[in-house]
Amino acid sequence: RQHDSRRIGLMKATDAQADAQADARASKGVEAAEAEAEAGAEMLPAPGLIFKQLTVEDPRAIEQSASVMAKAFLRSPVYRYIWGDDTDDTGREAFLRFLFERNIQLRPECCRCVTDKGDSKGREQFVCSFMFIDPGVTPPSFWEMVSVGLLSIPFRFGLFRMLRLLEVKDWYGRAKDEVLGAERQALQLERMTVLPSFQGKGIGSWSLKRALKEAKQRDLPVFLATQEERNVRFYSKLGFKVLTEEAFPSSSAFRNWFMLWEP
Repeated sequence: RQHDSRRIGLMKATDAQADAQADARASKGVEAAEAEAEAGAEMLPAPGLIFKQLTVEDPRAIEQSASVMAKAFLRSPVYRYIWGDDTDDTGREAFLRFLFERNIQLRPECCRCVTDKGDSKGREQFVCSFMFIDPGVTPPSFWEMVSVGLLSIPFRFGLFRMLRLLEVKDWYGRAKDEVLGAERQALQLERMTVLPSFQGKGIGSWSLKRALKEAKQRDLPVFLATQEERNVRFYSKLGFKVLTEEAFPSSSAFRNWFMLWEP
């Protein structure tokens, strides 16, 4: 009987050791999976890509980023509403390029972009751009808007377009406060775009994952609004959730999806 008791005790000890080893392997498996996911955010979707933050000392980069955004948002419902004439693509693109370039000049540190140097001559091409606005960034002052030429919009492009731009801006600000809460701190994602010739290669997801990694490190959520349903599917795959969907209150209404990513 003593022999049986010792054997039973030995079996229990062996089982306990096996369970501990299994738990350790499972823990390592989770850590490995997390490390693999982290590495996935760093892997280049194509050779020659560079992710960077703009500076005010790089006017060409600001111009190129604005151009990428203007081409991508040319047919966006909100800018078609602001411009008014749906047949004038050339005029609307010039307006968007002017507007986006001035916006970036006011806060270049909020602009993220991806450049490609993959051709044989090493020529840099801007293929992805977006604004990633810190909650601590203060709105531009009147004189700052004067200095970059934003207040020349009525003279360059027409007063009614300036009025529509202000109308949309005011509505968006009120809607954001209602959906998110006026006091809640969040990074804001705007004008996420990839050149059509570079789409479908994972560049948008790769660059946005880098930005979300930054948000996670700072323990801040990320807020956005989109007027394209296909964009909702794209952002949902990256962990964004739809907070609400509503239409712009105008006779030329367009739908808006307000979305949030949380660390």
